[in-house]
Amino acid sequence: MAKYLIALDDGHGMETAGKRSPKLSDGTVMRENEFNKTVISKLDIILKRCGFDTLLTAPTDADTPLSQRTALANSKKATILISVHANALDGSFDGSNPRGVETYYYPGSAKGKKLAETVHKYLIQGTKQIDRGVKAQNLHMIRETDMPAILVEAGFMDSPEEIKLLLNDDFRNEVAEEIAKGICEYLDVKYAQEEKEDVIYRLQVGAYSNRDNAVAARTRLKSLGYDAIIVTDKK
Repeated sequence: MAKYLIALDDGHGMETAGKRSPKLSDGTVMRENEFNKTVISKLDIILKRCGFDTLLTAPTDADTPLSQRTALANSKKATILISVHANALDGSFDGSNPRGVETYYYPGSAKGKKLAETVHKYLIQGTKQIDRGVKAQNLHMIRETDMPAILVEAGFMDSPEEIKLLLNDDFRNEVAEEIAKGICEYLDVKYAQEEKEDVIYRLQVGAYSNRDNAVAARTRLKSLGYDAIIVTDKK
């Protein structure tokens, strides 16, 4: 296939002021970049598995300036750019607490709109969330790129329900997979499923000095649908 370079952008930095959830019941908070960076890391692995080249626009925990991020993507002639974020309204669990997932593209970008619609289609197929739709917005990360670019807001940090999702590693895996599937469809590349090794777990249920007792135990296990073998250990 043609070699595509996907620019991956995790929004903000680990210590960016204000970009975090309200305090949770145990007194901790989730920094937005914790979610963004984790999803991007997972997405990076999946895309490489699918045969893409990738470019991290902000590879450290620092809050890399937006202009530096887009300049890097432009200089490397990335095919598309994906920016991942977690949303927030007022930074409080006591507010109106909106929920849902939304995907942004730059106004007037037909390719950006198509990319946003394709990725968003997958984002709303997994965990049930309010569909806040595909929206045009004048944002730096999708305005200053030479390539089609989208910005995903995967859920609200200041929603008591959605902060649980954003903290969940299975949900982070899901978001990464959904974005990857959207990218593959947009670029007409086959999505490569993760290859999992077959693992056999053996269970020892007892040890017997009398063979007849061992045979009787094996017979009972087989009657319950379990496979059982007798292994002889000589001292």
